[in-house]
Amino acid sequence: GGGGGGADPVEILRLEGLVAELKGRVDHAGKQLDEQMNVNAKLKSEANKLRDAAEDDSRVSASKPYQALRQQLASATEDAKRFKDAVASLQREGEGLRAELRHASLAASKAESEYRRAQLAEQRVVDVEKRLDAVSRERDDVAFKLSQTSESASRKKLNEERATLLEKLQKENAELRAEATKARSMRKDVDDAKKAAADGVCLVFFSADTETPAWLKVLAHAKKGKVPVAEARARNEALGLPLDVSVFPTLIAACGGDVDRTITYDGEITQDMTPSAVTEWASSFEGGKKCKDAPKNPKTGMTLDASIDYSKMRVSKLRAILTAHGIPCSLCAEKGDFVKAIAEAAAAGGGRAKQEL
Repeated sequence: GGGGGGADPVEILRLEGLVAELKGRVDHAGKQLDEQMNVNAKLKSEANKLRDAAEDDSRVSASKPYQALRQQLASATEDAKRFKDAVASLQREGEGLRAELRHASLAASKAESEYRRAQLAEQRVVDVEKRLDAVSRERDDVAFKLSQTSESASRKKLNEERATLLEKLQKENAELRAEATKARSMRKDVDDAKKAAADGVCLVFFSADTETPAWLKVLAHAKKGKVPVAEARARNEALGLPLDVSVFPTLIAACGGDVDRTITYDGEITQDMTPSAVTEWASSFEGGKKCKDAPKNPKTGMTLDASIDYSKMRVSKLRAILTAHGIPCSLCAEKGDFVKAIAEAAAAGGGRAKQEL
């Protein structure tokens, strides 16, 4: 549990670890004590045997083996006493740690209980506030109804309808104002873009991906106010058609907003490339000389031609051609239906659809 004061869970874990360690040390010391007691018993047995064997011979008790055994027995007895004292000390230390652990656990439990009580108290306060709010609303409703009792039913209904209509008109007026503001902003952006395109060059990047690459963002920021940069994501065949774009990705510079005066970037384009090469290429258009020298390159993407094998095109491009030329195909479901509709339009005269950038 959390909240409030109380024992630190980390401290409790540390105490539990110390208790476990002491228990292991006590068990180990107990085993050593048992082993020493067994050794003492064996030594005592051997000493008794020697003493019994030499009971009538006073020289045996003074013999070196007997004295050596007695010294070993005394040393073993002293070791056993030290082991007992060490075990007793470890046991006392373990009991102290257990007492600390019990105290910490009780404190943690108490803190958890206090936190739960605080949560319940807080919830009760929220519930009381909700009930108070409901009572206030009910009181306001009653006061309003009492204030309206003097009005006739027809007058009250008329006032309600007038208030509803006024609210609706205010809302519609606000929406119209917002749309007008947005339209003015969009018109300004379009006018600025057209002016920039007419005066110089506009870069258009056609991509099969759905995310703008980092290098294009850097390029747009670097050329802001100098060279407009646009992007058509997700293999937009409808926008690529007027510029004869059939390969994605492709980066095109359109001079003066004219789709027939375009220059295609011939360097390698990848999603994660650096912007240095394309930035240098875009900079070459500043000043207008490169666009001024650009030759006319009429596009065929918007032209219907009966000699073209439309069955080799993607469905997305076929749809773009249908839309550009206004060819009806509402019942088209298969690729063959699109191809047939375009071929029939091309055979009927075709022509070139209006192109704007």
